[in-house]
Amino acid sequence: MFLFVFAQIEVYFSRSVWDPSVAYGDVYLDTVVVKYIDGAQRTIDMTIYSIWGSPAADSIVEALIRAKNRGVRVRIVAEDYIASSSSSSYDYITQLINAGIPVLFDDRTDIGYYCTYTDGYLMHNKFIVIDSQIVITGSANWSNNGMRINANNIVVIYNRDVALAYLGEFEEMWGGSGDTPNWNNCKFQSYKSDNTPHVFYINDGIVDSIKVFFSPTDGTENQIYGHISRAGSEIDVAINDFTLCSIRDSLKVKRSLTHIVADSGTYYEDKPSINIRGLNVSSDTYCQNDPWNPPGDIYADNLSSPGGLLHHKYAIFDRYVVLTGSVNWTYSGNNRNDENMILIYSDSVADLFFQEFVARYVEAGGDTATLLPVVVEEENHVVFSPRLNIRIQGRFAVVEGGAPVRRVELYSAQGRLLARARGNRIPLPHRGLFMIRAVLERGEARGKVLFMR
Repeated sequence: MFLFVFAQIEVYFSRSVWDPSVAYGDVYLDTVVVKYIDGAQRTIDMTIYSIWGSPAADSIVEALIRAKNRGVRVRIVAEDYIASSSSSSYDYITQLINAGIPVLFDDRTDIGYYCTYTDGYLMHNKFIVIDSQIVITGSANWSNNGMRINANNIVVIYNRDVALAYLGEFEEMWGGSGDTPNWNNCKFQSYKSDNTPHVFYINDGIVDSIKVFFSPTDGTENQIYGHISRAGSEIDVAINDFTLCSIRDSLKVKRSLTHIVADSGTYYEDKPSINIRGLNVSSDTYCQNDPWNPPGDIYADNLSSPGGLLHHKYAIFDRYVVLTGSVNWTYSGNNRNDENMILIYSDSVADLFFQEFVARYVEAGGDTATLLPVVVEEENHVVFSPRLNIRIQGRFAVVEGGAPVRRVELYSAQGRLLARARGNRIPLPHRGLFMIRAVLERGEARGKVLFMR
């Protein structure tokens, strides 16, 4: 399923970025969230995995109650654990319920509403839909740690069609479009179905397309595998939790392209990270031992004061595709929990995330000589070379332009941009006729390729 749409995207990071003139770093993320809640005119639909800690959680709860009091419809889907009096989120969620805001939990609780169509796993989402027009998503929980201390990202997308996809997921859990949840129709985890649009073609000069997927029904794990396999020049990963050895094995094939910064707990404890470091771990039937030799380019996070977790779940592919959201690289994250994953195809958005990645990479001990932003110089004139040759090598088109090739762009026969890659190789997604634009050291050249394998 796909739609042609237009979008505007904002990206914010709770920790520093490499070049503050390019990306927004060291942001108190709750201030962004509160701004959009305060700007809501009709509806706020919000998912909460956790919400606690002063002052960030206080400001978000107060903003939600202000919205309710000025006539905005506020609906909340939440993880059932925070309905327990032993949870640090309990006082905050009861404030919302006492203010008359309906809260649906993903399993049986003593407060609010609850749903019994659940497998008992986590409702791990952390997204908001404002007025069915704006989506806020990313890795950050609505806690003071999530908003101000841990390394996190949030992405704000102004787009009705993307917002409606998230709203569809929300209302599948909610059980309908009403003001209160429908306990007879609510669905969580495997009770849900793959029923939302996934691909949104933008082509607005900044963003080429956006893809949205929800766990556990929509194949989020396959999206990770697919983008690893198609990467042609670089893979940059900032990850909080990484236990899928199948992803470890996919990355091993792309070892020379891959740079990883992992939360220190993941770096020292999770089997894939230990193997990527070149170390042996005990083997089991789920995840066979496979230490890398030589080790991969992986570092433990080294966040400056006040410490905290590297809580990101993002990857950047070829400095063009950004994968982010709530999905950790774990079996539960992809196959059990309620989660969301968003992929943004944009050089500009990828550069924002790359600025954050470089800061974490260098902070963790990485060498700036191997990972600095690439400066692309604009040509003063365009030269169309008649010497462009394109040959097929496996599932890749290899471009030879008579001059060094800086990057390659792949277009459909109808002229829609499909992918970009640095260097002279680009993967072909399927059979068919494609247009190729090669940016050379001096000028550019174009050609066609017919892929029939």
